[in-house]
Amino acid sequence: MNSIRGKIVAGFLVMMAFVVAQYFLVDHYMGRSREQVDQAINHNYAASSMLSELTITGQAIRRYEKEYFIYHDDRVGSAKYAKEWDDTYRKIEKQLGLMKGNPGEIFSKSDVTQFDIWQSELAVYGAEMLKIRAGVEQALSQAAPAAIPTRELNGQIKIGKDRFAVLLNGAIQMERQKAKEAAAAATAIAKNFAELENALLWVVGAGVVLVTLLLMRLPRAITNPIDSLVAAAESMSKGRLEDSILSAGIAEFVILEKALERMRITQLAMIERMKRKA
Repeated sequence: MNSIRGKIVAGFLVMMAFVVAQYFLVDHYMGRSREQVDQAINHNYAASSMLSELTITGQAIRRYEKEYFIYHDDRVGSAKYAKEWDDTYRKIEKQLGLMKGNPGEIFSKSDVTQFDIWQSELAVYGAEMLKIRAGVEQALSQAAPAAIPTRELNGQIKIGKDRFAVLLNGAIQMERQKAKEAAAAATAIAKNFAELENALLWVVGAGVVLVTLLLMRLPRAITNPIDSLVAAAESMSKGRLEDSILSAGIAEFVILEKALERMRITQLAMIERMKRKA
């Protein structure tokens, strides 16, 4: 049997479930946004920064290589740029080692595999450069040093330079890819918030409809049975005792409905007895 209390409790339970559903909806979208922000900023941005630094260092070592070739027959100049080259080479080794270590797992497994290749290419480039420098030192140590044309040195480094280009171009391409992924993640974040906004609008609209329905139904659950009982009592007061008191199916009014029905039957019986006596 229905009851006003049950309907009120059910109404509040529906509203509570609606609020809980809103919470989980917002939490779902915010969780997705947090993952996308982590991917865009903590991963792609950090990876892009490390790759950018590697690219800059790679370009620097090629500059020191060219300067060394220009000043190779000058002991002071060649020693200066040889040191610059050595320092930069060690810096690249350190950068690649750090990237292979993958702090914070900002790089994928395929990226780390690529770093292994880059280390091998760097080693070939370094070996070729040291071989050229050894030849230059040997030539300068002779009693009558023979001039080595810079063009010839550039030709000797071609194998190492081509291998180093694999590293440098790969770093540039990977940096661009990470930047694209970061931009894509930012777009996804914006889309996610737009979806959240639309979802919240729908949820708020549904909430308004739900509250409106509850406001319409809950008062009727109270007023309709009362109106029915008032009408029955008024009918009885005017002597219309033929119609039974029908139950509205509301628990709180069952006792009153039964009392009125007993009163109607009693009055009807009294009238019948009075008619027989008359």
